Amino acid sequence: MAKTSTGFLKSLDDRVEGILNACTACGDCVSVCPTPQGAGIDVADPKRIASGVLDILLNNGGGLDASRQWAAACCGTGACLTSCSYGINPRFMLSMARRAMKEDVPEEDRRVAGKEAFKGMTRGVRVLSRLQLAPDLLERLSPSSHPTLTEPPDLIFYTGCNLLKTPHIGLLCLDVLDRLDISYEVYGGPENCCGFFQLGAGDMANAGRLGFKTIERFAQTKTAEVLSWCPSCHLIFGETHLPSSEAELTTKPSFDMTMFAVYLSRHLDELQPMMTNPVNKRVA
Repeated sequence: MAKTSTGFLKSLDDRVEGILNACTACGDCVSVCPTPQGAGIDVADPKRIASGVLDILLNNGGGLDASRQWAAACCGTGACLTSCSYGINPRFMLSMARRAMKEDVPEEDRRVAGKEAFKGMTRGVRVLSRLQLAPDLLERLSPSSHPTLTEPPDLIFYTGCNLLKTPHIGLLCLDVLDRLDISYEVYGGPENCCGFFQLGAGDMANAGRLGFKTIERFAQTKTAEVLSWCPSCHLIFGETHLPSSEAELTTKPSFDMTMFAVYLSRHLDELQPMMTNPVNKRVA
């Protein structure tokens, strides 16, 4: 059972403090990042940019303009993940810098912004999914479609929210799992949110509340693996929520999260004999 979000927020603060203690502002993470070139950010002095990020974390905002631009432009490529010699996850560091940059926005304004963005996403999911699929097909992507299982499922297929705007992709994923003879349950949609919109608005308390409710639902199935379709959901759970789970949940989740494409790569030998109809088309 999730506690209040106090434990989660305290855990994030502790992790930020660990970054501040460990980071030497060497700039290696800045140097390997491909984003500044595309975003037009001047990173000629990577050490100065890294130092500016530390200033943002230390002072709940402020910092060098280029450092703020770099944090805001991060698109999660992961090119930085192996660059740090001091055990820091630079991608999480930038996520916490964006959080700090929202601190000057009144808490109620952040809450409202996150809520409005969430409502917009919910409307989009509801309308677009119903325009494309008949109710009986769409039901397959609903948690209410779960069969009664006497044993924990092999895995959970977590659609996130955006996949439901192109629901035929989700059905193809389920077809693949069926061919692999995998038992699964499906979770996703606004009722099983990762907290993305609240996180983006700086409403960390509600981001944690939503994310940990979803984690608890995953844990209740007693599955050992959750397959995530959405990279954003995967990053938020993997780098923000789950590492802080012991501060927020009474029982540490026992499942691992894997991107769906990575899971497929593990099963290529089984899938290859099933690929009997060549599709001679180029993918843009």
